[in-house]
Amino acid sequence: MSNLRFFNLSIPAPQRLAMMRAAFAAHPTKHPNCPEHVKPKSWRDIRRYTLRNYAAEFATASAGLNDGRPVICWHAGKPPVRAVKDAHDIINTDHTGWYADNEGDNGLVIGIVGALSHGRCLSGYRWTDNDEYVLFTDEVFDNTEDAARSADHEAERYAETLCEDNERFHAMCDAESLVESKESDLCAAWADYRAAWADRNVSGYAANAARKARDWVREIIGDLRAFRKELESAKRAYEGV
Repeated sequence: MSNLRFFNLSIPAPQRLAMMRAAFAAHPTKHPNCPEHVKPKSWRDIRRYTLRNYAAEFATASAGLNDGRPVICWHAGKPPVRAVKDAHDIINTDHTGWYADNEGDNGLVIGIVGALSHGRCLSGYRWTDNDEYVLFTDEVFDNTEDAARSADHEAERYAETLCEDNERFHAMCDAESLVESKESDLCAAWADYRAAWADRNVSGYAANAARKARDWVREIIGDLRAFRKELESAKRAYEGV
């Protein structure tokens, strides 16, 4: 059974994506005897359901708030409106979406227009990396062009938020790597110090080596404390998203 938190729209999309990627990375360790034919090949497989058949199995759409604005959200599948079109298929734009991260690895955020009855419509966006669709319900448009322009603006805004989230996530990962590297350095330095300290009375050279090893250990401990503080700060920045 898939972890239902992967489909909980109250959890920000970047965090859900990070959860799925972490679950995929941990799968070989947690399930070493998993049959080859059911092993996940990517983070998408870790959900067991696709976003399309999950929506068909459990729900069609969810109502919620996006920065205080009421929205309806769903994943790839039958939309809760008459039809959905991308904004760039309605109005002339110089792009077909906004990158969700600075490296271009996390897909595009694309403005969408949801058609209602009597020519009315809603604006919103979709994110290609997790097949999530969002329509804002607090503003109803009388023509698709105005809705498309609004949708493109919302897509750009959300893409900027995702880029900022991604930067904070990478800052946290970089801080974790620094801490792990310094912890490894400390283990090596401590082993050198113990070996040098045991031989300190053999010669003046050994005593000098012991002092240098001791100073190296102290320096690394100082660096490690500073890096751990940076890691805590980076974690708070990311988790505060």
